[in-house]
Amino acid sequence: MKSLSESNSAKQFPRHHRIRSNSTSTHLNGLNDGQASQFFFYHDSSATLEVPPVSKSHKRSSFIQITEMIWPNSQLTNEIAAYATNTVNKPETTPVTASKLHPRNVKLIVCLGDSLLAGLCLTKHPETIKNKMISGLTKLGVSPWVAWLVSGEHRQNTCISGGASGIISIGRLIKHYSPQLEGLCDHKTALLSTGSGFNFARSGSTVSDLLRQSQLLLSKLQTPQYTSLQDEWKFIAIWIGANDIFLKSIQYIESNFKQSLLTAIQFLKSSFHRAYVCILTTPDLSSARPGLNSKQQQRTRTKTDLVNRILKHAVDEYNWNTDEFRVVLITVPEGNVEVVDYAGFIGLDNAHPNVVAHQLICKAFWSNLFDSGSDQVKNFEQIKNEPWFQPTESDFFK
Repeated sequence: MKSLSESNSAKQFPRHHRIRSNSTSTHLNGLNDGQASQFFFYHDSSATLEVPPVSKSHKRSSFIQITEMIWPNSQLTNEIAAYATNTVNKPETTPVTASKLHPRNVKLIVCLGDSLLAGLCLTKHPETIKNKMISGLTKLGVSPWVAWLVSGEHRQNTCISGGASGIISIGRLIKHYSPQLEGLCDHKTALLSTGSGFNFARSGSTVSDLLRQSQLLLSKLQTPQYTSLQDEWKFIAIWIGANDIFLKSIQYIESNFKQSLLTAIQFLKSSFHRAYVCILTTPDLSSARPGLNSKQQQRTRTKTDLVNRILKHAVDEYNWNTDEFRVVLITVPEGNVEVVDYAGFIGLDNAHPNVVAHQLICKAFWSNLFDSGSDQVKNFEQIKNEPWFQPTESDFFK
């Protein structure tokens, strides 16, 4: 397979067709121990984007400026769209199965989970006066509930089903191959809403809420407007576990998390055919709550490792997969992000990931959809260096 460019990164990662064009991209300055590093993002080549030098006294504001750089008419999506025309509406020569599923086969994208997929505080515009005030209050120690209530849930900006202009999401990438795709979110919702469209994620949810969200999905597909989607391939993303880590004890997680997860997956399998279920791992959350001491941070890491082991076991050790149903685990990259750097990836509430983080997660998720096991992108350094993956007609989901 050939890359669209012959960059060093493409040579280091030869397993994919990838897109990386220096003439149509901007290198954004990040910080690593006070040194400039490069984050690779795509934008409209006709636009002029300037990133001020990063000084030690303005590390957080520089990242906020990066968050402002959303990319309408993105060169990335334009190139994928041009390439995808060769696969759109291509007649299938063999039966489509879950092990040979291509983006062109997917007709519905669904989100189940918590505030990470509900897009809590996930604004594209952190530099507005209102959002600066929200962020300032949070940094002064005001309860994050203020940010959550005022900012709300920006489902249109999420990495999985976000449909807002300039946002690159898994759903928008799939839609280039499958123009009839349903499920992209275009709207913001209030805190604790029960969802919008086919994004049923709800802020505050724990793993025990997955079953109810799955039931809501079934009910929606039984309405006359959507019954035709019952026989189509459905892409279901599940991101759950963060609130279990923060709210539950290790003993509770050990005793209850796995069974609740298995119950939800079994419901999906018994209720839907032609479903491809992606379960995302939980990243290190030890820095997501300011003020935690070293002991509390270590306890958070321990619970995160436990949740991820349970997720992996639930996917690997049970016989879920058939020709019309498949469950896979998608690794959410993580790494040793310093406190200064971490500030560039969090939102107005000083806890949830911001748009920059969601775009990085989208990039890794898209690549990992087509990789299995040890080939998956697992750390931030790989995300920065790895070009975007461009599937051919013979590249299938893992």
